[in-house]
Amino acid sequence: MQKLHLVGFTTDLDGLIFSPRKGSKAGGYLIPLDKELLATIAEAERLRNGQRTADDAAAPKTRPTSRLTPREIQAHLRAGRSIPEVAAEAGVDTDWVERFAVPVVAEQAQMVERARALTFSKARLGQSTQPLGTSVRWNLVDKGVALTEDEFDQGWSAFQLQDEVWMVRFRYTSRNRLQVAEWELDLDTNQLASRNRLASELGYVEKGRRPPAIPAPSPRPAPAPPVRVVEAVEEVVEAPAVDESEPPSAPAPALARRAPARRTRRTGARKKSAPPKRKAAPKKRTTSKRTPTKTTKRAPKQTAKKTPKRAGVRKAAKARAATRSAKASNASQSAKATAVTKATRATKAKRATKRRASTRRPAADRPPTAKRRADTATP
Repeated sequence: MQKLHLVGFTTDLDGLIFSPRKGSKAGGYLIPLDKELLATIAEAERLRNGQRTADDAAAPKTRPTSRLTPREIQAHLRAGRSIPEVAAEAGVDTDWVERFAVPVVAEQAQMVERARALTFSKARLGQSTQPLGTSVRWNLVDKGVALTEDEFDQGWSAFQLQDEVWMVRFRYTSRNRLQVAEWELDLDTNQLASRNRLASELGYVEKGRRPPAIPAPSPRPAPAPPVRVVEAVEEVVEAPAVDESEPPSAPAPALARRAPARRTRRTGARKKSAPPKRKAAPKKRTTSKRTPTKTTKRAPKQTAKKTPKRAGVRKAAKARAATRSAKASNASQSAKATAVTKATRATKAKRATKRRASTRRPAADRPPTAKRRADTATP
């Protein structure tokens, strides 16, 4: 809620002129002076002075005696004190104080929205790239603090320090500890200033930073359908009622007789079906003995139909065997030829060595070489 200051009245005395700046000689807000405005002003003056009208005198006394005036009550609320604290100081009920707290609460909410829309400037780093509300939301996600939208909105509060200076707070719980961040909002300069270290950390977002993935609230589990629960209860309640009306021994044998009856029927059916299977076994053996007769009848038909095919296969097999034998004979002949050539070469080499040995002269008959002459010349 914006606070206005009276500048004066119009020339025709039909309205009042107001300005958001204190001491200004010109204003941009005009309020017409009608009967309703004059009546509310007169009533406010009477309430402020503690006077009573004729209607109030005739009616029973319901107004409590307060040690604080309405203006003082609003001043205490605007300074950040709670309604129970102001009511205790004034000596009245909280209902009486709540009558004057409505405009103050609206004004505080307006200051919170105004602060969340501004950008915070951090020392040595400059101005944040996101407004205060978005910056606090992103930094809380980075710190691992998950808050819903309602919890995030309820954590903000504001109260007045001076005429144009307000204190904006944000509270949240982390690791079972209460954390409080505080900023000063100057309405004249429209700027924010941090009051503690947590406020400077939460209110700043550097350049080029991407928005974090804000986790969605976990879905609540769907409650169990009530119909099933009612049916289960009805079944449990009806069972003992039947047992009480009838003797407990009666239903037990009936259940015991029914169960064996079904089993005996099944087992009896199985026993009756078993003997034909055993009798059918020898029949299968007899059929196995008769199989040769059937095969002998079918054999000539199959051979008659498949003789040309088998003849062709046999011819092909014989041709393959002939080619393999020819290849084997050729390989054996080539192996024999190579063995003969090796033997002839070996005999020729032996003969050549024998000839060389026979043609060699003894050492005494050989002419002396240059080396031998040198050896014999030396004494």
